[in-house]
Amino acid sequence: MAKIHFTLHKTDSILVNLSEFNYTDSSGPLSPTSPIADDENPALVKKHRKKKSRGMSIVVDDGPFKSVGIRKPSGTEEATLLESNLLEERKDFLKTYIRTLLQPTFKKHARRRLTVKLSPTAQSSVPHQALPGNDESLGVTTRRPFVQTVESGGDGASGPVHVIQNLEEEVKDFGSWKILLSGESMRHLRQIRRSDRHMFDIVKKKIQELSIGFFSRSNQKRLIGGDNEVPIYEAKMTGDTRLVYTIDCIPDDNGERITQAIKMFGVYTHAQINSRLWAAVAHWSSKRGSEYRKRCVAREESKQSKGYAFPMSWPPMQESYETLDIGIAADADLSLELHALLTHEKFIPLTQSVLDSIIADEESTHPFCVSHREHEIIYHPSSCFVVGRSGTGKTTTMLFKMLGIERTSQKLGGNKVRQIFVTQSRVLAERVEEYFNNLIQSCASGSQTTEELEWRAAKRRELEKNLMELDEEDDSSSNLPDRLSELEDKHFPLFLTFDKLCKLLEAEFTATMSHEQEQPVMRKTGKRYRFADVPDVDMGLENVPKHQAAKPENIPNSDRRILYEDFRAKYWPHFPQSSIKGLDPALVWNEFLGVIRGSELSLESPNGSLDRVTYEGLSFRTQATFARHRSRLYDVFDIYGKLKRERQEIDSADRTHALLRHLNVTKAPIAFDYIYVDEVQDNLLIDARLLRLLCRNPHGLFWAGDTAQQITSTAFRFSDLKAFLHRVEVLDPAVQAQKRTAVQPKAFTLSINYRSHGGIIDCAHSVVQLLTELWPDSIDTLDREQGLVDGPKPIFFSGWDTESAHYEQFLFGEANHRIEFGAQQCILVRNDPAREKLRQQIGDVGVIMTLYESKGLEFSDVLLYNFFEDSPVKGEWRVVLNGISTEKRLGVAIPAFDELRHVGVCSELKFLYVGLTRARNNLWIWDASPWAEPMKQFWESRGQIEVKRPGDHVPRLAVASTAVEWEKMGRILFARGNYQQAIVCFDRAELPLLREISRCYHLRKLARVLEVGTTQRKVAFSDAGDLFSKCAVGDHDQSRKCHTRAAECYAEAGRYREASDAFCKAKEFTKGAQHARKAADFDRAAEIVLSHPVDKEVGAVISGVCRIYFLRQKAFKKARLFSDSDETFLDHFDTLGFDKSPVLIDLGRYEEAADIQLHNGNSIEAIRLYLRVASESAALKAYKTLLQAWWCTLPCVAIRDNSSPVIEELHRLSDTAQSEVSGLKEEFKIFQNIVNNDVPLLLDSSLRLLEDHKVLPGLRGLFHGLREPCDIKNFDMGQMHFHLKRLQTFGDYLRSILRMVKYDFACSLNTQKLLGYKILDGSSQEAIILPSSPINLRLSMDIGRGRDPVIRITGKGENVISIENAGQIGREIMMEEFQKIIAAHCSAAEKARCFQPICIPNIKKKCQLSDCKYLHAPFEGMKEVVNQRFGLLLHQVLVINNLDFIPRNTRLQMRRVWISKFLDVLYPRLDASGKLGDIHTPVSPHQQRELYQGLSVLREWISEAFYALNPSYTMQAVELFLIANAIDHYGVPRYFSQAYFSISKRQMSDGYRLNKEGEKQSLITDLYNGLFAHSTGAMESAVGYLSHMIVAKARADVHLLMCLLEATTARLLAGLKPHLHGLIIPTSWLFTLAQHQDWPSVHIFAYLSHLLKPLISLVKDIQNGCGGKHIRGVHPNERTMAIKRIFRCLVLAGSNYESDVVRNTMIGANIASVRVEGETNLILPTNYVNAETWDALVQAATQSPLSDPIIQLVNVGIPEPINIIPNIQRHHFQSIPSLLSASPLVLPAVPKFKLRPEAKPFVPQIKLAIKKDDESASQNAIPHAQTSKASRLPTTLLDESKLDDVFTPEAQMAARKILSFYRRFHPRLLSQFKPNPLRRWYSECCTASQSSGFSRPYRTTFIGPLPHLLLCMDGFRMHLEEQKNHASLSRIVNHSEIEAAMVRMQQIIVAKGHFLQTFEDLKPSSAFHRLQNIEKLRKKVSEICKHIEGYCQESPELAEHFAIAYRGIVQERPDKKMVVTQPKPSLNTSDLFEY
Repeated sequence: MAKIHFTLHKTDSILVNLSEFNYTDSSGPLSPTSPIADDENPALVKKHRKKKSRGMSIVVDDGPFKSVGIRKPSGTEEATLLESNLLEERKDFLKTYIRTLLQPTFKKHARRRLTVKLSPTAQSSVPHQALPGNDESLGVTTRRPFVQTVESGGDGASGPVHVIQNLEEEVKDFGSWKILLSGESMRHLRQIRRSDRHMFDIVKKKIQELSIGFFSRSNQKRLIGGDNEVPIYEAKMTGDTRLVYTIDCIPDDNGERITQAIKMFGVYTHAQINSRLWAAVAHWSSKRGSEYRKRCVAREESKQSKGYAFPMSWPPMQESYETLDIGIAADADLSLELHALLTHEKFIPLTQSVLDSIIADEESTHPFCVSHREHEIIYHPSSCFVVGRSGTGKTTTMLFKMLGIERTSQKLGGNKVRQIFVTQSRVLAERVEEYFNNLIQSCASGSQTTEELEWRAAKRRELEKNLMELDEEDDSSSNLPDRLSELEDKHFPLFLTFDKLCKLLEAEFTATMSHEQEQPVMRKTGKRYRFADVPDVDMGLENVPKHQAAKPENIPNSDRRILYEDFRAKYWPHFPQSSIKGLDPALVWNEFLGVIRGSELSLESPNGSLDRVTYEGLSFRTQATFARHRSRLYDVFDIYGKLKRERQEIDSADRTHALLRHLNVTKAPIAFDYIYVDEVQDNLLIDARLLRLLCRNPHGLFWAGDTAQQITSTAFRFSDLKAFLHRVEVLDPAVQAQKRTAVQPKAFTLSINYRSHGGIIDCAHSVVQLLTELWPDSIDTLDREQGLVDGPKPIFFSGWDTESAHYEQFLFGEANHRIEFGAQQCILVRNDPAREKLRQQIGDVGVIMTLYESKGLEFSDVLLYNFFEDSPVKGEWRVVLNGISTEKRLGVAIPAFDELRHVGVCSELKFLYVGLTRARNNLWIWDASPWAEPMKQFWESRGQIEVKRPGDHVPRLAVASTAVEWEKMGRILFARGNYQQAIVCFDRAELPLLREISRCYHLRKLARVLEVGTTQRKVAFSDAGDLFSKCAVGDHDQSRKCHTRAAECYAEAGRYREASDAFCKAKEFTKGAQHARKAADFDRAAEIVLSHPVDKEVGAVISGVCRIYFLRQKAFKKARLFSDSDETFLDHFDTLGFDKSPVLIDLGRYEEAADIQLHNGNSIEAIRLYLRVASESAALKAYKTLLQAWWCTLPCVAIRDNSSPVIEELHRLSDTAQSEVSGLKEEFKIFQNIVNNDVPLLLDSSLRLLEDHKVLPGLRGLFHGLREPCDIKNFDMGQMHFHLKRLQTFGDYLRSILRMVKYDFACSLNTQKLLGYKILDGSSQEAIILPSSPINLRLSMDIGRGRDPVIRITGKGENVISIENAGQIGREIMMEEFQKIIAAHCSAAEKARCFQPICIPNIKKKCQLSDCKYLHAPFEGMKEVVNQRFGLLLHQVLVINNLDFIPRNTRLQMRRVWISKFLDVLYPRLDASGKLGDIHTPVSPHQQRELYQGLSVLREWISEAFYALNPSYTMQAVELFLIANAIDHYGVPRYFSQAYFSISKRQMSDGYRLNKEGEKQSLITDLYNGLFAHSTGAMESAVGYLSHMIVAKARADVHLLMCLLEATTARLLAGLKPHLHGLIIPTSWLFTLAQHQDWPSVHIFAYLSHLLKPLISLVKDIQNGCGGKHIRGVHPNERTMAIKRIFRCLVLAGSNYESDVVRNTMIGANIASVRVEGETNLILPTNYVNAETWDALVQAATQSPLSDPIIQLVNVGIPEPINIIPNIQRHHFQSIPSLLSASPLVLPAVPKFKLRPEAKPFVPQIKLAIKKDDESASQNAIPHAQTSKASRLPTTLLDESKLDDVFTPEAQMAARKILSFYRRFHPRLLSQFKPNPLRRWYSECCTASQSSGFSRPYRTTFIGPLPHLLLCMDGFRMHLEEQKNHASLSRIVNHSEIEAAMVRMQQIIVAKGHFLQTFEDLKPSSAFHRLQNIEKLRKKVSEICKHIEGYCQESPELAEHFAIAYRGIVQERPDKKMVVTQPKPSLNTSDLFEY
């Protein structure tokens, strides 16, 4: 390759020298023009040949020949041979190069090398000389290079563009002179081609001569032009036909030099040549400068060929245009004609494709010649900004650059370069795309034959674009896909609006998110997303149709995007008038979007909006529009945001922010190589950020716009855009990583206006100058805008009086003779109201448009009408006078400029600029208002307008137009959405169909701005639809489109049926079916789907919807049409959640139907169907179902309604049930008896069932039977015993259920049956409450109190609550009902005779009351009666004890009442009623068990009563102490000591007495010491207590005092005789003595000295009957008995103490003192008071009733004699315990069945999982073993002062804190206790691991985290099942919900299927675990964790289990670091030796 390169380089100069030899030989060719020489004048040819034949001696340098060792040729033949050899060698070299480059390994390298940036030094800086001709020998290049393709760099960005490729091929056989054809010349050529082909050949040959530089006198004859002008030439052809052209200078191919070219104006005859026009052209060109003229007239003639010239080239020069002189400029017509020729005409280079299009007579589009500045922009290799005013060629530069890159890409091959053109206007995008496609097509036509070109021309003439295809919103003809990522190479270059680009992105992100949601299928289906509540559940689905995918909520919906028209019509009226007064809605709208929502600072805000502080702090200069009203405007913005959210609408800023958020976290689905943004000022600044993110090539951004035309976004400035993009570029990751340098786009300005002439441009530029001078920050500063040609100045009509004269007649003529404007003329007004006002005044005189609508359009003539009069700033216009120069301000009042005050004028000037620059030729300004004067003065001072006043000559305004022109303008306006003006145009064009179509679109446009959802909007759309339908009538090419638009309008109007028909007429059957379905006409929808071609996915959806609808309507035959077979049809029932039992019944499959009915809860129907099946299994199912139906209908506490049809039917079916299977019939009887309310039979049946261990039906019967009132008042003891047995049995069984822990109670199937609720799965967390359940009543009460535990309501109206709530409420209901039953019983039992005291008169057979309330008992069997009464009371205690769950106060009160009942049995008031010692142990084991159970419970009650003891109620304390002394004597010290602090806190002031030292002594302590203490001082306490109670005359029960006195006296006497030997006492006192072994010693005198006088005083009070004041309980009949008991105690004290002083002096005298001489008192016992001697007193005392005789104890172990007293029985004993060995209350003997008294109460064996209850009734019972042990220990005296010393205040405080904490913590601990559902899975895993032999690592995972995962999956499985039930399509009420429900159902089915498969694989018994592959397990678990993570994290019960499972299985465990053991330091022993 190096040798080839060297050879080529050396032989270049040789070939140049050899070319000179060709001209030294006359035998060579004549000249390069030989093909054309035959057409020349023969004389001229001959003369020319003579000149050549003379020969010219050319000196050839021999240096090049010597350098390669070749001899210089000596003649022509040698030179020709050498040249031939060299060329052949070069040809071989070329083949070698081509073969090398075609190798696959070199292709990529070659393509990459083409992108290498050319060095600036490699570009030639010397003048370039192009050789004439196209022969290879001349080295002429026949292709124009264009832009090089790009190459992706390492960072994904593309490099800059440098290499240039040609656009089109040059014409064959043409020379190096470029031929530029004007539009007029191309029309001439096509016309000549059509009319005379021979003449066309002549013209073509003439052009060919000019292209090779053959400028003969006939070819370049000066037509006109002086020495200082650029001449206009004519080339002579046949006759008087002339080709008119000139020589111009244009940029060369690479844009670096200016090259001469031929500009052809046309072909004319002499008569057609306009000398004045061509003189003006020549004169105009001379004003471009002398240098320009020199270059145009210069000629470089060929040295070899005379008469031929080469095109010369120079470096570029600055373009300048000077104003024409007054003479030419004053001729308006000539100026406009010159303007049209030089400005509007586009000069197109003559290429092969151009020539082909002329031959084909085809008006094709071709690239035209551009200016040097435009050429520079097109060839710029990197990104750029292009700023230029209207009409300066910004879009042209974009388009040509795109064209060049596209052509280069096609020629080089490889990957397609993806270019995209973006603008806001769809019309502009479509026009640019159409123009681009035409350019591409024309460039590619050079390879087509003439016949192909002529056929293409004929075909194009046949085709005419359909009007409705111009509809900007019609995307039906678009070939773009729905998503951005689906774009293919064939779609590029892409031309679309920014709105369409955003829609593609929205669809992409929506689909991407949906795909991501398919992966985590069930990630977010927690409780917040229930399928029954929300339509857009985040649940993936692989088979859901694309169009059914729900759009994620964070992706905006562009269909709800707010446009300015919507803002003005639907939002602006809702703002407070005080806030928007004086504000322009357009400016407010622009401020909202451009500043608050669309500025750069909004990207930093979380919500995408500037906050108030930031907005109000913006610079006044940069954002001056609302600088004075920002606070008020932000208030309006807040209201706008609120309304926007309520209406669920978005604006363009919302959409851009949402897309940016997604692009910031998600890579763009597609990247573009080049993005061209036109009219960038119409975009928001944040839109630029979005576009930049979509471009991967930092060199591929092209931004073009003009801020002077910025009427849609007041906040945009190119300086902000440049700064913003610079910051974005600097922060680019590739730049930050230093992979590339930051790209700085170059800024270009275009100042040549190609639309308007100088007169209009100067006027418009003055407006720009005002903006620049007054508001420099509001507009970009550019070079002065220039026009190529000057023209007439704008005319300002002034001086007319708007009040008095009809000035419109001047403009538009009289009413009967209106002046009609032409199609290229336009009247511009301020806004819609101004247009309507003008239209009312003048009618439809032409096209009337608002300034906003006119943007982007251009017209020949424009009338700007009343712009200033309708301006919102009015008087502020005077500020423009500041623009008048100082010397012209004389007499003019100039207002001071205030930037903030006059900010409105800034926007007005931009509007004015737009209005001025719409005109090409003529601009007229009409405004007679005073507000126009300032601007008129400003323009007049600058000489830029011509003012016309009344009376002046006015040029003709209106110009007639042809129908074709009107049609063309109508199409343009229609395409821009200006339908009202299009109506006018089509009316003038006499096209009624197009006019009516435009009217339809206008009606639709008006309907769209109406409030959504209003009747007016629907009516408007309905009218538009009707008109569209009328336009569709007939067979024309727009009929289908009209039907389509009609259908769309009908759909907006809600007329979906008509919409469906219209779509079908338009052959759009898919939409027809969709709207038929939306109209709920499912028959029609089914017909369309089944009979017409419909989109497959849509058809499947609608078929499914119709199927569902027909199933809901039970139209099974219609639904069957969509299924192939019965089985398939039945499968749909299961899938969709419908009841298929009717179909199964029709098919005779009754049992299957019954199963379905049973599953659906229709038990009665299921029973009937089961009974229709002739099989035993079906019958058994029927009876079990019947029993279950009874339970569901009549649970416990349910209110029965015998009239209910359900109960009647169940009753009937139960009667007909003949089966005795499993004893079901007996259970049926329970419910039948409940319905019949047969209580006795019900109770008997219930007890029998309980005996048979059928607990639930037995409890159900007892629940009902015991709730019924029962009269037990007159029950005898046997009846009462049986009744109590039923109550106790009921309570025991019920308590066995209630004693379960809370969660087990709630989950128990027995509990569910009893309370009427059900749990679908054992591990579910929710319970469904049946309608008959008593829980519903409680729920309604809770809701009424503001508490709503209901989670949701099922489709059947059933409440769903949590299991915990169900258990809690159910437990409360059962306890309340049980409490009511027991409370009612206790209330009745308190009045029952069995529990009343014994009637004393009845003992003596003297009771005469027929309704005596007391117990009648015979005296003979009194001992047995006492035991029966005691047993009944204990039985009652056991019944009541089951109510230990009731509130403490209620419980204590009830127990206190029944504890008191024991007092009359243990301490009867009359001796005849029995005594304590009569109670004995029964013989029957069952009775013994009941006795000991009762005693155990009673002792617990006593213990609890001590804690609740209130010392203030003295007699209650005495009563409790006495009963405790009898029942649990040895346990009282413990109770009392533990309850002492509780008791001491409640002691009141009267709870103390003063001892002999004057200190306060606690009465309750005295009472305790007196009864239970054995130490010294105990008796003093008892005596002191009795003395205080009598002396203080406290309210006391005399009977209790007597009992206490007797107990104290007994202990006193025992203290006198510790061994009891010789002791004289009543028999009843033996029980008290038997409980003691040691007695406190006391002296008899202490006893008598303290008690004798108080007792005698008490006797007197009783005698006198005044005890009611302070003594209660003393009945008149009991007075004598009370006095006898007092006297007996005194006499017994004296009898056991042999002292006459005591007997006679102290006791006898005091008893005698009671007697009053001369009075007879029946109350006093006469035998006591009348006794004269001590023996008489003893005799009176011994005369006791037989039931309680006085005895004398004789201890057989003591030989000492005793004092024998007559008439007293001796009672011998061996030991003290043997005194009452038979009593069950003291040291009972162990029964034979070894029943332990301390054992727990009997609990019936119910087949339930009953756990230990912390509230067990027997927990605190005192074992008798402890009692016996305590009996052997002395009970010390309880000294209060010593207790205070032992229990310090700190200890007491600590005890109280511990008690308080326990009371708070214990209930909380119980409420938090839950059964561990993990145990089931752990147990299964352990069992499976033991039998599978797992390795240790796998087993660790298997029994460790795997059970936690299985627990989570089990919960999620139930959640999916629940969601499926919620999503059942049979429950849909509105047909519009069917599609969403179908999607939900399909999602659940797919999700459930995948999930269940994985669940089965992970279960412990699965074969998957046998592989023991931990990696596969981790992978499978990782996938399932993605699905269930959301649900588990939102479930408090599963969150921790999920975390354990994830960490244990999925999460990678860090490698354990090796712990390096550091060596221990050695012991330093060196100093030991020293020591």
